[in-house]
Amino acid sequence: MSIINYDDMHSFLEELARPEFDVNFLEGKISENLGGVSVVIPTYNRAPYNPATQEGKYNPLMWCIDSLFNQKKVDIDNIIIVDDASDDFTKDTIDAFDDNRLVYLRNNERLGSSISRNIGIKNSNSKFMYFLDDDCLSAPYAIFGGIFTFNHMRNIGIDVGAMVLPVYYRSTMPTKIRKMTEIGKIDFKEGRKSGNLDAFPYEHLNNKTFIDDDKKILTPIELEDLNGHFLCSKESIKKAGGFPTFFNWKNNYTEETEVAVRLLDAGYKIFLSFDPKFHTVHWRYGTLGPLGINGTDWKKDDSVSLTEMARVCEEPRLNTGNRVSAKEWAYSRILSFIVLFRRDYEGMENFIRQTYHDFVEGKNPDFMKYDNLDISTRKEIWESAVNDGYRFIESITKQQDTPVYKIN
Repeated sequence: MSIINYDDMHSFLEELARPEFDVNFLEGKISENLGGVSVVIPTYNRAPYNPATQEGKYNPLMWCIDSLFNQKKVDIDNIIIVDDASDDFTKDTIDAFDDNRLVYLRNNERLGSSISRNIGIKNSNSKFMYFLDDDCLSAPYAIFGGIFTFNHMRNIGIDVGAMVLPVYYRSTMPTKIRKMTEIGKIDFKEGRKSGNLDAFPYEHLNNKTFIDDDKKILTPIELEDLNGHFLCSKESIKKAGGFPTFFNWKNNYTEETEVAVRLLDAGYKIFLSFDPKFHTVHWRYGTLGPLGINGTDWKKDDSVSLTEMARVCEEPRLNTGNRVSAKEWAYSRILSFIVLFRRDYEGMENFIRQTYHDFVEGKNPDFMKYDNLDISTRKEIWESAVNDGYRFIESITKQQDTPVYKIN
């Protein structure tokens, strides 16, 4: 991991205070709208309150949709909500908007976010697609930034398949710095994967470059991975075969990484537009975490401020989104990485050994949060995930749904 000293962090905080990173910096600097986009949101129980009551304003799904209707300088063709058999006020919340751009589709049973997203792709007609979770709030120019940067990379001859946008956990600013070698990289030979898609690249602290000097839009960096919040062309996501449908674990962990590998296999490149003014706040509704909102509350004058939203989201809940218990989460993370690293047997074996060291033996508590899981429970989880992983790989290798990553 990068060692960031005090001077680096001081430069980081100074950098974030620059006016070009304010969410409304582009106000008055753009003359025309960019092309249309379809937004796809799989949802499950993110509307616990009746929208006809005062409490209805605290539904995360309502915040998410509202932030999309408030996107600037883009044409929202439609927002496709795929309801994964919710038993709350999801349909009522959507109806409350009374906007024909909202498309409501409902699964009769729980199918998971991957299949739900594929249903959304099938029902979209736009050139661009924007995927995000149902407990997210996008800054006013987020989608504009994604399309603008995507078009720029295409115009200079790069066949970009997806543009990842910055997503911060209960924050309106990045809270960590990482070297570019530690952001969105996958090493199949070693069985390692780095996330950090919410980080600010260390190399860009004092050496910024812009794809547009007037709009001060930062030059994106290349990735090998995706998170659940990205913009792509419908052409690229269809060519990549959409989202994988072979998952059998509840929270669909690594589903976006499987899409990333498919895009790379199809000859596309993936980029991260880490420009903070294009951020999305990810609430992780129902997860007890950092209290309040970090950074600037740019909705503090609205009926529900970001600070209030954070408070609502801090109450622990399980029957919502992809929330699972600590044991299920640990199991699915290990299992999903084994399935991901199937593309290189040696790397997969290395991951399995390293996971025993980090998770079961507790030598690396940063690997995974396993509070209240004793060593015997952790060993039981590890053994179950490994055994199920081997069986699962054997069952899916015969399907066409498992593209092989081309290792150079």
